[in-house]
Amino acid sequence: MIDNIRSETQRLRDDIGLEFQRWYVEAKQLASYIGTEEEMPRAPSVQCNRSSVPGDTPFLYYKRLIGIPFIDILL
Repeated sequence: MIDNIRSETQRLRDDIGLEFQRWYVEAKQLASYIGTEEEMPRAPSVQCNRSSVPGDTPFLYYKRLIGIPFIDILL
C-alpha cells in the first residue's frame, strides 16, 4: 500500500505540468465563483521574507511556488 502511494505521488511529480494545470483551472473556477481574479504578487527587487520564484504568468509562478514544493514534500 505504501509503495502504491509513493509511486502515485512520484507519477504526480513526473507529470506536474498536467496535474497542476487541472488544479489551477479548478482554483480559477472557485475564485471566479467568489468574485476573485488571478494575479501574481508584485515582484520586489530584493526578496527577504518569502520565496522568490521566477514566473512570467500566474500559472508558472504558482506552479513553481506551490505545486512543485507540495509534491516534493510528499515524496
